[in-house]
Amino acid sequence: MPRYFFHTLDGEKVTEDREGSVLAGLEEARKYAVQGARELLAEAIKYDGKPSPDAIVIVDHHGKQLFTVIIVDVLPEKIRLLLR
Repeated sequence: MPRYFFHTLDGEKVTEDREGSVLAGLEEARKYAVQGARELLAEAIKYDGKPSPDAIVIVDHHGKQLFTVIIVDVLPEKIRLLLR
């Protein structure tokens, strides 16, 4: 099974996931990233606005960018509309 890395992007600052996670495929990696984004948002709410990254970038073991999960995109649509 392939290993995926989940780098976080905060503005122009990238924090690399050096360990990665072994998952069945890209769809599982996307779900993993969405769950991670939700957890980051929950932490921000829990700690009264602690900044969270803007996105999680999924990268393969060759360093190729495969998919990006924008943090606010995992919010329910009603809340996203309020933020715009």
